[in-house]
Amino acid sequence: MADSIGLYIHVPFCAKKCLYCDFTSYAGVLDKQYVYKDAIIKEMGMRANIIGNKHISTLFIGGGTPSIVDTTVINAIIDEVYKNFHVDQNAEVTIEINPGTVSVKNLTDYKSIGINRLSIGLQAWQDELLKAIGRIHTSAEFVNSYNEAREVGFDNINVDLMFGLPQQTIGQWIRTLQAVVSLGPEHISCYDLQIEEGTPMHKMVVGGDIKPLDENTDRLMYKTATALLRSEGYERYEVSNFAKPGFRCRHNLNYWHNGPYVGLGCAAHSHLDHIRWANVSGLQSYIDTILDDNIPIAFEEYIDRDTEMFETMMLGLRTSEGVDKKLFEERFGIRLYQRYGHVIDKLSAMGLMHNDESAVKVSDKGVDVLNSVLVEFLP
Repeated sequence: MADSIGLYIHVPFCAKKCLYCDFTSYAGVLDKQYVYKDAIIKEMGMRANIIGNKHISTLFIGGGTPSIVDTTVINAIIDEVYKNFHVDQNAEVTIEINPGTVSVKNLTDYKSIGINRLSIGLQAWQDELLKAIGRIHTSAEFVNSYNEAREVGFDNINVDLMFGLPQQTIGQWIRTLQAVVSLGPEHISCYDLQIEEGTPMHKMVVGGDIKPLDENTDRLMYKTATALLRSEGYERYEVSNFAKPGFRCRHNLNYWHNGPYVGLGCAAHSHLDHIRWANVSGLQSYIDTILDDNIPIAFEEYIDRDTEMFETMMLGLRTSEGVDKKLFEERFGIRLYQRYGHVIDKLSAMGLMHNDESAVKVSDKGVDVLNSVLVEFLP
């Protein structure tokens, strides 16, 4: 649907910041959840002029750890979304949860208010690895939360995993994959650990307390995941994401198709009608700005045609289906090969890209050097 958008709502509260986390999240301030809820709802009113005529096809509540806030807060936010905007009847509605932070009652409440997809952050099966990266749950708590979700009736569950962890072995990674596959989630995300500057883990690396995993082992872990999950019926439809047929994450696919989305809450990003903007990241500054009747924008920029074409390639080539030639021409008024033929020919000759009648796609070989492939399309 041409006038459909994705809606993201950021819930920045968490019980404890993980050592690798560089997302906007805050521990120890859960007392602010109710005034934050009021601010989110007020921002909806401020955004009504740009969202009001759009259909919301996906809603994603991320964090932070949304599952640690009171379910009445989540309920009030979702209720306001449905009151104020056109939400498609078959909309995908996801909430991120952490093991040990939900109960059958929480999950029942989520289901009753229209949430139909869960994303559970496990990361690793081994408790010693979880502790080493600053997670505060165990694999047993994950299994319990997962089983409770099934008991309540959730039939679309993603499990987040991470590889490339310091001191993680191939054997541990295979065990993690096997254990999760045995539970049968519809979707599995496998993210390569990125040690970002400013995080506690980065300081530990600089200080010599931990050593990053070597690149060869890291790449072997990724290839192992791809092969094992494919053998178990999961299709890799994006570099880091694997799904059973019919269970691709529609919200994230909209991002990868460079589609329109609006984010609400502190640090939330939006991209709509050739404009990209981000909200202020500070929790209190976001609340204060909203309550002072001001729009909480930290920055805003116009996306010119060349940049939008590049970003469409950069995002689309992360997916297994690649960039559709017909859709590219409809969007930009120029044939994809006319714009990027020299790059496509070069990468195809190197075995890094497939160029067929309907789309251009990155090959398995190209996935291994994806960043090098993508920079070739820079304007």
